[in-house]
Amino acid sequence: MPSKAEALSADHLFSSNAGTPDMVNLTTLDEESMVSNLQERFKAGLPYTLCGQICVSVNPFRWLPIYEESVINRYHNSSNPFVTQPPHVYPVAHAALTRLQNGSASSQSILVSGESGAGKTEATKICMQYLAQVDTQGSGTASARARALTDRVLKSSPILEAFGNAQTVRNDNSSRFGKFMQLRYSDSVRQMGANIRTYLLERSRVVRPPHKEKNYHVLYALVGGATPEETQQLGLLPEDQYEVLAEGNGRVPVRTRPPTTTRDRAPAFQPSMPAAPRAP
Repeated sequence: MPSKAEALSADHLFSSNAGTPDMVNLTTLDEESMVSNLQERFKAGLPYTLCGQICVSVNPFRWLPIYEESVINRYHNSSNPFVTQPPHVYPVAHAALTRLQNGSASSQSILVSGESGAGKTEATKICMQYLAQVDTQGSGTASARARALTDRVLKSSPILEAFGNAQTVRNDNSSRFGKFMQLRYSDSVRQMGANIRTYLLERSRVVRPPHKEKNYHVLYALVGGATPEETQQLGLLPEDQYEVLAEGNGRVPVRTRPPTTTRDRAPAFQPSMPAAPRAP
């Protein structure tokens, strides 16, 4: 992957010919050839590679300029982006939406899998943003309602992540929960709403975080980001006085850490706090 100093553009995605975009076309399809091909494309600044209609992504750990509205429109206006466009997660979302638009009687599912830190959460958001952008195209009251709906859907993710993500030894923002996000469409294939069908939380982390790992983000946000009035009202103590947040689980106590403390990080979580349930 080119260095951060080297600016990549969306044009790079459409002009680079590094490696084999679709690994079905590899002469030998085995682990060694696939990994070598993924590495070649990743070094060229291309995080996505296809294997038929499966999109394989390698987390670049930075935001690339390949998710802009113009890129979304390019994939949306293609009849079969798996064939006519470079590898991306967009063709996967496009295929699911197209089947609905063609009158499929079956619900469509997009499965995102991978190990911790692979980028599953971001890939899910990118798919949702594609579907949201496509759904809000046009003008009028219906389009305005669609924009408001998709905005609420996308804003729900940070709240869920605050309550379900934690720092692990492998990933600073690891999702420790599983959810089935269901987007509901009307007969005219417009988004009507969304709901979470399943929410599986790693509950043991709340009372006993694994060695050298942290508890859920929202607990540090509450202790480190609450106002003095909220701290007094809720009877909150300093972070290092909660065993599940500091001592007792292998973490370095707050008082002996470098200056970048939880309180320094707390403002990043504050925007989600008003949406969280308040104590009566």
